[in-house]
Amino acid sequence: MDLVRKSLRKTKSDSKISCTNQYENNYTLNIEKSLKKKLESTKRTEIEYENTKGGITSKLDAVSFELFIHACEKFYGESNLHEFTKTTATDRQSNNVQYTFHIKTKDSDPFNYTINAYLTKCSLLINGRNTQHFINNDVIHIHKIMSNTTIQGAKVNVELLNKNLASKLESALESIDHSKSSLEPTSAISNPHKAVEKCHKCNRICKSRAVLCQFGHWVHYSCDKLSEKDIQTIEKDEQNYICKKCSNLSLKSPSRCITLPNSSEIFRNKSILSTGTSTLAKTLLLEEIQCNGCDVTLDKIENKCVNCDMTFHNQCLDKTTDQCFSCIGIEDQDTVINSVNFHQTVVKQTSPNLQNLDINNSGPTPNLITSVSSAKNTANLDKQSDHNTVNTQNEIQTSSKMKELRTLELKLKKKEEQLKIKEAMLNEDMKEKTKIMDRLHKAEIRNIELENTIKTLQTRIEQIPINSVVNNSNPTNSQSKIKEEEDELIIGMRKRVTKFVLNKIDKELNKLESNNDHSEHNTETSSNPQYNYERQNYSDNYWNYNNGYSGQYRDTQPYYNYHHNWQQGHNEDSSSYQNTEITHNICTDNLIEIQPTNVHTSTINSKPVNTQHTTYCDKNKLPKFNCNLEKVNRNSQNTTIFSSNSSTNSFFTTGQPQPQQIQRTELVNNEKDVNTCTYETLNILDFNCKNILTCGPFFKETESDVDIFLLQEHWLFDCQLPLLNEINDKFTGVGKAVDTLDPIPPIQMPRGYGGTAILWKKELDTLITPLTIGNERIQGIEISGEPNLIILSVYLPCKGTSDHIDEFQDCIALLNEIVCTYKLTHQIIIGGDLNEDIINGPSSQRKASFTEFMEDHSLETKFTGSTFIHSNGHDTTAIDYFLYQNSYKHSVLEIKKLDIGANVSDHYPIKMVLQHRRYLIQQKSLNDFLKPKINWDRIDKEKYENNINSKLSNKNSEIKSVEDITNAFTQLNEIIKQSTQALIPTRKIGRKRPKLQVMNEEIKVALKNKKIAFFKWKINGRPKETDNLYLKNKKQTTHALRKECRLEVAKRRLCERQKLVDARTADRKMFHKIIKNQRGKLSKFIDQLNVDDEIFYNEDIIEGWSTHFHQLAKKIPNPNYDNEYLELIENEAKIIIDICKQRFKHCPITNKEMEKAISDLNRNKAVDYFGINAENIIHGGKQLQQYLQLLFGSFVVNLWKVDNEKKKMRQYLDL
Repeated sequence: MDLVRKSLRKTKSDSKISCTNQYENNYTLNIEKSLKKKLESTKRTEIEYENTKGGITSKLDAVSFELFIHACEKFYGESNLHEFTKTTATDRQSNNVQYTFHIKTKDSDPFNYTINAYLTKCSLLINGRNTQHFINNDVIHIHKIMSNTTIQGAKVNVELLNKNLASKLESALESIDHSKSSLEPTSAISNPHKAVEKCHKCNRICKSRAVLCQFGHWVHYSCDKLSEKDIQTIEKDEQNYICKKCSNLSLKSPSRCITLPNSSEIFRNKSILSTGTSTLAKTLLLEEIQCNGCDVTLDKIENKCVNCDMTFHNQCLDKTTDQCFSCIGIEDQDTVINSVNFHQTVVKQTSPNLQNLDINNSGPTPNLITSVSSAKNTANLDKQSDHNTVNTQNEIQTSSKMKELRTLELKLKKKEEQLKIKEAMLNEDMKEKTKIMDRLHKAEIRNIELENTIKTLQTRIEQIPINSVVNNSNPTNSQSKIKEEEDELIIGMRKRVTKFVLNKIDKELNKLESNNDHSEHNTETSSNPQYNYERQNYSDNYWNYNNGYSGQYRDTQPYYNYHHNWQQGHNEDSSSYQNTEITHNICTDNLIEIQPTNVHTSTINSKPVNTQHTTYCDKNKLPKFNCNLEKVNRNSQNTTIFSSNSSTNSFFTTGQPQPQQIQRTELVNNEKDVNTCTYETLNILDFNCKNILTCGPFFKETESDVDIFLLQEHWLFDCQLPLLNEINDKFTGVGKAVDTLDPIPPIQMPRGYGGTAILWKKELDTLITPLTIGNERIQGIEISGEPNLIILSVYLPCKGTSDHIDEFQDCIALLNEIVCTYKLTHQIIIGGDLNEDIINGPSSQRKASFTEFMEDHSLETKFTGSTFIHSNGHDTTAIDYFLYQNSYKHSVLEIKKLDIGANVSDHYPIKMVLQHRRYLIQQKSLNDFLKPKINWDRIDKEKYENNINSKLSNKNSEIKSVEDITNAFTQLNEIIKQSTQALIPTRKIGRKRPKLQVMNEEIKVALKNKKIAFFKWKINGRPKETDNLYLKNKKQTTHALRKECRLEVAKRRLCERQKLVDARTADRKMFHKIIKNQRGKLSKFIDQLNVDDEIFYNEDIIEGWSTHFHQLAKKIPNPNYDNEYLELIENEAKIIIDICKQRFKHCPITNKEMEKAISDLNRNKAVDYFGINAENIIHGGKQLQQYLQLLFGSFVVNLWKVDNEKKKMRQYLDL
């Protein structure tokens, strides 16, 4: 609800205007401020229009503003295309404040907008949907009317009128100021028009639901505790309202004349206030005829106060002293303050006593005057001291209140903490309740499961045939007979199992004999000793290891012990097995473990076997990528891997027991499938080139004798590093510059200095991987081989700076971290300019730190003589070195200093010849690895079907065991794969190019221009002349692309640096992010490992990981695990399976079922692991369908047989 105001009313003022509305605002216009704003508007010389978010605003001078309003009324009133409504806003005293013109068009597509004219500011606001129509059309006509307006036949002189209006406004403001200075205001109630509209009780602004009291102040409805009926009567009634506070004061203190005025006075005030718009004269008149105590109009009888000389009612004055009550209160306060104040002024001491003076006598009159003046001065001083004491009292009160607030805040914090503790306790109680509910739920589920098990057991009991009791009197005889029958069954099962196992063993031995006879010749004629594995005795076999360490992993009796004698006529040629325990084989690389097997046989008679040339694979020489135990002959003509698909197979070598439970589905008999190793020599040259741009002849002279260059001080900056690939056509490389971490713009580059780089022949690209390790003084690469090789080019700080020791030690710390990371798995070569003679130089802190680094990692070097040439032309010191590991010193063939004529540097180059072993990998085409989707629209389906039919017709279809089924499926896969590959057209696969690290709009444009330039250069014959336009354009576009990429990289680096600057010091996320980016791969390095309170360092970390994963592989007994419940579930599952097997009846697969299954296959899919998809089966023909039907049927039948055999085997083993 708004404040109490006059209702909106409509008046018809002009026939041209459709309707004029008028409403009253709930405020009183401040006349002084409005006059000042009018005065400011008269000083404007231009009319301004401005587009804002709220609409179009305009500021005009006072005369133009009036002309604009007149022109709007005339233009829109006379126009036949517009309809408009004018609304006038007034204040509480009916002063016009604002005109609003609502304009609407009469077109088929109407639009409307509003013109708001503010009279006090002389400004306009045009808003609405179509304000542009006003600017484009209407404002032109309005300004024409303004310019053509005349007064008594003469045009309006805007400047002259503004000057005259300004002078009159200035005189009016001066008169207002003069009246203010002449009248001393007694209180804020004396001028209700200037008071702020605030509630008299709560001192808040009255925006709504408030009423004006008769005595000039506002009161909220809620503050005065008015009911809804009272509010309705107040809003409907036009009489003045008196608040409750004023009415109570009038009742309590009638002497102060806060009483209700009589009817004549009310009528008089109403007549004054209802005379239209109030003027300044009226307001002054009201102030003159009102009482200064009660703000009520004065009667004919009036009196003045003795002290302040102001007019009051007789009731508003004290009859005894003829003083107003305000002056009496001030004097009372002065007396109280003077009694408190102990410090009196000098004037008080010298002042005479007024009681002893005789006013009638003429003599002492001058003394009286002086005493009065001194009394006035002392009164002023007393007032100042009173003011100071009041201020100190206020400060004391505020400080005490602040203390109280602080105590209250502390109490609130304590209560909040108590609430948090209570919430935590409640949460814990809720968690316990949820746990209890979960346990109850689990118990209910378990009860339901137990009920189901009882039901299944009852059904099982009902199905068991009940044998009639023969003799009730002899129960012991029946039990003994049952036991004898069970023993006979067990003995029969044992015999059958032993026969089955021994037949398998016999078959395997026959196969091994044939393989050994065939491979005997190959093993004798092998000539290269480094690829032949050493022959080992039975005691040195790779299945042996410490029994004490493996006891905790070994079961007590995992398998049964059996005895069997073969034909006794071959005792002489027999090879006997004793009680032999085949222990674990633990692969430390992948922690794969084979369970022990106790095998006991008496004697096995067979043909004599020559085991002299049988070779065994040492466990340390097993391929790291293979977890299975294999017997491999690296001579590549005979590679035998023991494998079998039987569920009960055993593996044996000739004359030795072999571990069980090893399965391998592939036979590797092809040399192409094995990676062979070879030794190659790498020629590595270390050279401090001192400006690589001047070393073109040097690289030309040494390009045929060097494979890898380690360069220092190439003097290139970060933006010039691509020039490394243009030094020589046969070499490519990577490098770091002094500004790698903070690139210098190309326009600000000084003379070059510093930098490291590594160049290598392009033939080695497939083996080399650049490394982003170290700082700008360390550049590294990785070469794949056996083992992998890390090569570092190092340029350590010189002694020219004051902090060279700190920089030197920082570089040593980085090298230490790199070597610790890679030394266990890689061979490391470090070459470069150390700027320190580490062999013959004097002792220093730099030398001590570097030698300590070498000793920690067992690094060695070789002295080649002085490598640095002084400016006088003599060799001085040796500061260029190669460092290598002591464990790989046999691979370093030679290190020597070279003297090359094309060398223009002050350093000698050093050359290392290194023997490196790497795999010779057979380069397979990408088609062997990729398995793309086959386009069957381009394949001859009839030819594909004929190929499959021809191969299936030659295949034996007899299937008797599970082994035959698996072999048949593998052969069928090969047939389908070969038939498909023979008909697939060859596919061209393009080489993948490296992608750009960054991308933005500028790089996209530069890349597009580069491609266009390359295309034009290509179609014009790829010209190589330097002055060719197409070649120049290609180079320019390439340069522009590289420039944009470098700029984007620099921008991102600056952004990251700015993030670092803006981040808080306690921002741990940003700190760890920067550290991780700085360290790169080195962040994976571990200094120490803690495993069960045992700390492992450096080389022992691998052992720590090994013990950790061994402990993870153990089965830890869980005391809370319900084993009885597990046994119940297992027994129930066995019973259910037995019931299902008894009820199962195999139905052979029909042709319709096969056709339906093949037709339901999903088409247009990629091939699977074996290179087969649904189309291979669909387009294979009827013969393939029949063969699959046979395989599936035999698989189902043999599956039950295998399950029965396994069940019998388990029963036999349990016995």
